[in-house]
Amino acid sequence: MAHQLAKGNAADPKEDAAFIKQMEAAGAPKELVEKQRMSAASSDEIEVLNSCYPAVEWFFQVYDLLRWNQHFCLGLDVVAVEADARMRGIEINPTDYQNLRTLTAYYSDAINEESA
Repeated sequence: MAHQLAKGNAADPKEDAAFIKQMEAAGAPKELVEKQRMSAASSDEIEVLNSCYPAVEWFFQVYDLLRWNQHFCLGLDVVAVEADARMRGIEINPTDYQNLRTLTAYYSDAINEESA
């Protein structure tokens, strides 16, 4: 999902095509392969698990608090995120916080792949 946030669903059509070929070679059901093919073609929707939705919402509120060194993303400024939550009166849920950390780590990796 972080890759999708950083680059969109079909950011790399070659990767999508290679993944679909791997699915077919592994004998994946045709319906599943077609669903993946349709998913790869659409960049308008990102599927989010209900349990992760609060972290995704939080990400969109704090993505401007990522730390940067020129074009390289260093990750989330956790002190700034904590201060932001405190200033806005948001109670920090440990599970949502961990999901936010995980999401921003993957997001940073996806951004940095592009910069490398």
